[in-house]
Parts: sequence; C-alpha cells; structure tokens
Amino acid sequence: MAFSDYKTIAQVQEEYNIKYLEAYFIEITDLKPSDLFVQELKFSEQNMDIYTSEYSRCENIIYPILREVYKSFVDKYTLWSHKSITYDAKLNGTPDYLFSTKSELGKTVLGLPIVIIVEAKKNDFSEGWGQCLAELIAVQKLNKAEELPVYGIDIPHVPTEITEAYRVVAKRFDAIIDVALQYENDLHIQAFHGNEVSEESIRFVCWAYQQIHHAITAYSLEAASILDLQSLMSAPIGVEILASTHTQSGDPLCEVAATGIYWDNGRKALTTQFHPELDESLITASEGWAPSWENMKSSDGIRLLARILQSVL
Repeated sequence: MAFSDYKTIAQVQEEYNIKYLEAYFIEITDLKPSDLFVQELKFSEQNMDIYTSEYSRCENIIYPILREVYKSFVDKYTLWSHKSITYDAKLNGTPDYLFSTKSELGKTVLGLPIVIIVEAKKNDFSEGWGQCLAELIAVQKLNKAEELPVYGIDIPHVPTEITEAYRVVAKRFDAIIDVALQYENDLHIQAFHGNEVSEESIRFVCWAYQQIHHAITAYSLEAASILDLQSLMSAPIGVEILASTHTQSGDPLCEVAATGIYWDNGRKALTTQFHPELDESLITASEGWAPSWENMKSSDGIRLLARILQSVL
C-alpha cells in the first residue's frame, strides 16, 4: 500500500484515529518575489498550457513558487522534489514536494525533522487531502516527535472561494445517489459516457449560482421589478457532484457521472450520465423487452432509479 492508495481524509482518519478540526492558524509573512520570477511566470502563463496536467502545474507553477519562497529560508531548510519517503509497508511513497531541516551530512541526505509536505492534484481535492494526510502521518512518525507540528499543503486547480462555495452546498444538502453509493457496496449500473464535463466546471457553476443568489437576495425588490432579472429569482443556489466513475486501475473515467441541483425552497433535481434503466443485457423496455418484477428488484440500476424518482417527486 502507498500514499496514493488513500482516497479520502476519512479513510486515513479511521485507520489512524485522527480527529478532524478546522481552524485558522497560519501566520502570513510578506515576501516580495523577484522581478525575474514574475517575468518567468508570466511568460509561462502566456505561452504554455500550464494547467493541462498535474505534471505541467508542478513544473511551471508550483515548483517555481516553492523555489522562490525557499530562497528566504535556505540557511535552515532543504527543498526536495519528488523525494521518496518510507515509514512502513502502508505509509510510503513519493510526495510532490517537501521541506526538511538541513542535514549535517549535506544536501544529498534528507534531514529530520521534515516540516512541510506539498501535494498537487489537478481536480480531485478530496483525494489530494487524503493522500497528503497519510504523508503527514508518515512524516510525524519518521520525525519521532509527535509533539512537533507538521504541515501539509494540497494545491488544487480550483480557487479557494470556489471550493468553499461548493463545500457549503455539499454539506447542506443530501441526495439519494450519494447516499446509495455510500451505504451500498459493489453497485452494478450500465454506463455509456465520456468525461464531457469536468469537476472544475461544476464547482465553478456552483459558485456562480451562489453569487447570483446572494446578489438577487440583497436586491430582491429591484430584481422583481426588472423583467430580465425575474428569472434569476428562481435560479438554483447550488449544484453538487454525486458520483464519478473510474477504470479498474483507478484512473478517472467520468468526473461528473451524477449531479444534484438545489433550490433555496428545498426543491432538488438529479442528473445522471449513467443508465439505471438498462439491465445487463442492455435492452430497454421501450424496445419490447418486458422484465419480470423479480429481475427489476434485483437490478441495482432499477432500484436506484426508483429511489431517484421517489426523492424528487
């Protein structure tokens, strides 16, 4: 098992009995980047697709920023890129970047304690933090000083304000699809789809819905009197990704396989890119196939479809 096998924060918490708390604890320090650094970053942004993959973001954005910050602390710490660390058979792997104290043996030896772990994920915020937390536990054990804090950074492509807007919606609303996937294992449902919609785009739409909702709420009387704005008063307040699919090797297949769309009055709508109405033979009832009740009851897709209809009616 490796760090990348941990897919969520909860998975790591349960295995290592980690308590989850939220707090603001970072002290901000003003650091002015060099003119050369700013020029190089602008050049990369203007001339290259620096957001196309995790590797591209690491090489063109994250590492240059870490290196620029590191220059102010080079007398105390060492910056490592893709340095493998191992504590045991479960806690091992290669963080994208890490900062350690300088070793007395020189720059070729990893010094202890390790103080910061940096992970970069293109889209999957949850998986990024799960992997980062597993790395922090390994680092704490390698440091042999549990009282010494270690810090982790997960760098998603999605801006913080968009991620926070999405988190608020996901926490407030429940939908039957994610509930079914949470409590039922090994569901078999037919799927014909590609990755037409990205996770990032859905998070942006969720943020945009909330911005519209806040603006319309603040100026509801004015909006009600303007014909072009009246339709916005009934717009959703958020959208949430309820399911995604992966290949057997774990690679993302469809980031947005199902969504929940929510309104402030409690109304909700569900969308799917998979096909719960199809059985394993891939023949639909509209083509003359009449399934038995027993077959329908045993079909994961049919049961999920019934739950979807019941939840929105």
